[in-house]
Amino acid sequence: DPISIKDYYSFLAFFNDITPHSNNPLVDIGTPAQKQEHQIKVDHKKLAEEKLQDQIFKLEEELKATLLEPTNQTPDHSDTDLVDLTYRFYRDTWDQLPDDFDQLREETEGQIVSNRFTLRPASRNKSIGLVFEGKLRVPADDDYTFHINSIGGSRLWINGQKVTELVKAKGGYHQGTVALMAGYQPIRLEYFNQNADFPSLQVYWSLSGERGQRRHLSDATTILSNSRSTGQPWSYTFEPPTEDWIKLNFDDSEWETGIGGFGTHGTPGAVVRTVWSTPQIWLRKTFELDHIPTRVGLNLHHDEDVQVFINGTRVTNRRGYLTSYRTVDLKKSALKIGQNVIAVNCIQTGGGQYIDVGIVANPVVTDIDELLKQHTDQIEASPDLQVQVEQHQKLKKERDDSRKKKIPYSYMALAVQDVGTSQVHILERGNPRLQGDPVEPSFPTVLRHSASHLKLPLEEDQSKTKRRVVAEWIANPENPMTARVMVNRIWQHHFSRGIVRSSNDFGKFGTQATHSKLLDWLAHEFVSNQWRIKSLHKKIMMSNTYQMSAQVNEEALVVDPLNDLFWRFDIRRLTAEEIRDSVLSVSGNLNEKLGGPSVFPELPEEVLATSSQPTRVWGKSPLEEANRRSVYVKVKRSLLVPILNQFDMANTDSTCAVRFMTMVPTQSLTMLNGKFINQQAVAFAERIRQQGGSDLTDQIQFGLRLVLSRQPSIEEIAWATEFVETLAKKEQVDKKVALDRFALLALNLNEFIFLD
Repeated sequence: DPISIKDYYSFLAFFNDITPHSNNPLVDIGTPAQKQEHQIKVDHKKLAEEKLQDQIFKLEEELKATLLEPTNQTPDHSDTDLVDLTYRFYRDTWDQLPDDFDQLREETEGQIVSNRFTLRPASRNKSIGLVFEGKLRVPADDDYTFHINSIGGSRLWINGQKVTELVKAKGGYHQGTVALMAGYQPIRLEYFNQNADFPSLQVYWSLSGERGQRRHLSDATTILSNSRSTGQPWSYTFEPPTEDWIKLNFDDSEWETGIGGFGTHGTPGAVVRTVWSTPQIWLRKTFELDHIPTRVGLNLHHDEDVQVFINGTRVTNRRGYLTSYRTVDLKKSALKIGQNVIAVNCIQTGGGQYIDVGIVANPVVTDIDELLKQHTDQIEASPDLQVQVEQHQKLKKERDDSRKKKIPYSYMALAVQDVGTSQVHILERGNPRLQGDPVEPSFPTVLRHSASHLKLPLEEDQSKTKRRVVAEWIANPENPMTARVMVNRIWQHHFSRGIVRSSNDFGKFGTQATHSKLLDWLAHEFVSNQWRIKSLHKKIMMSNTYQMSAQVNEEALVVDPLNDLFWRFDIRRLTAEEIRDSVLSVSGNLNEKLGGPSVFPELPEEVLATSSQPTRVWGKSPLEEANRRSVYVKVKRSLLVPILNQFDMANTDSTCAVRFMTMVPTQSLTMLNGKFINQQAVAFAERIRQQGGSDLTDQIQFGLRLVLSRQPSIEEIAWATEFVETLAKKEQVDKKVALDRFALLALNLNEFIFLD
């Protein structure tokens, strides 16, 4: 019914101040059991990927050992103080560092070619343990101090003597001093991390009393932390600075100060603490050094192009972007003892953006793929190496393929939330700049009698549940409209038209109910049965009205030609989706799998040619998936599946209250000549041959029984058999082809696509 402008804006007020739920339109609506089941699957998948990574790392170390062997033949030629270093990796959860790792079962073990303590053998970050064993090269008899800085607990043993330990899960810095004799001494380091997102392990040693230079035993020691685990302060600007901004003595006091990393939320792998959304950013940070390490690397994550300067010297210039942090070995570091400055410029052109930089000492950067390329000739000459390389590639592919696959979880729903209580005004002539009188949330006058149980206007504590008030009004048993509309829809499903023909309009502009008392009674029964749709289906289908014959009564036809009084059952053609699904069912190809994403049945080239990108506009599903029920077929307004389009599928541009049934020649042509129908006819004929017996009459009877959903008559079997025999004898058609033609004919029978 027409409603007043005030009623319109009053009802609109219920839906004001709505935004996507928590910045995500999808929310989890699964039950605890469903969530637990999904999490178990996710955990199993993750564990399988971790075990693959365990194998990959071990195999990579073996390949490195073989390919790098000529350049590192004896321990004296190593640039580290550790030799023959091995590892054992454990996957478990502990509250503190275990007392005896030797009593526990390791997940995997192997060698560390770089001969440095490293967390790289761990295939995950949390709930891990590592035990390293090897030999320490001691240059002279003396007292030595060992320093350990770790996120996670650690314990150091040398020559069977415990030097230092920190067993708590948080970790931290600890040190110990021990007297050692010159030569190779057994060394053992134990480490664990409970639940830190970004574990770390740094180990170095020196003569006691800080005599001599520090010698690093781990693969990387932090000089300047990045902001992945703990945000680091930087000076920054979005405005182009002067040319000397990269130098130590530049005055950046007028720059802003912010916590790294800098970027936009949602950028892959980014930990954004200060938002940066402009085309460029310039960063500076000073730091102190008491010694210069042998090798230096940048721990870097950038999106997109980045330049990094140390003390005025450009040390790297990288284009493109990363999706995670990566260590980049520097050919030159430009570091000096005392105060240093790092300056960074990052440029963004599109998509996500992010920049964060740290500096590490003595990084171990050995790219396995680059190493394999460099030693191609050596690998081709060795069958054993070829087997190892092939196994490495196979494991990496299996891991990467698994990572790309998502565990399906269908218990998600589109959702929005109320975020405010702003005042709603009537907009004069619909112009948002011409605000009229204020209005409060309320229901249209014509429907207000059904909302008498609700307290309006809303109280202050209801302001954030406005839509809930509407939902409770709609689903309230005292609201007669909801039940009557639902009952009418279900009646329409069974009889092709509702008791109220205008399903979308129960007002004065719609048609009146042909049986208003029947509609009211069914609505009352529906609500009394706790809104159970199944009970309503049963009540309708068990009625005399539903079981009426479709035969015409001449006298009744004169009195009620439109069958408004339901004196007979109106013959109904199956809907487009029902026809397609019935064809697939009869042919034996219907995939009854439930849920999941949309599927893409094959489309003719002529249909695809109507698109500007014929090869990219439509997906390609495996045949088994493409044969799922039509409710799962992808609906694209500009590309429609021919058999669905021909048989009056719902309009894709607007809501469809009632399906209109047409009878046009192209429908018959589609059922005779369409590729889909002919393919399914061949499959149907093959099913007849396999399941219908060896005798032609038995095969015909079996096929007709499937199509007609009843036992065929003797006459029907006779004419169908005669049809096949005539094709075979008079038309000289192969028996197989003749049965294929019968299958196509059977799918075109009126009784197959009409319900009477």
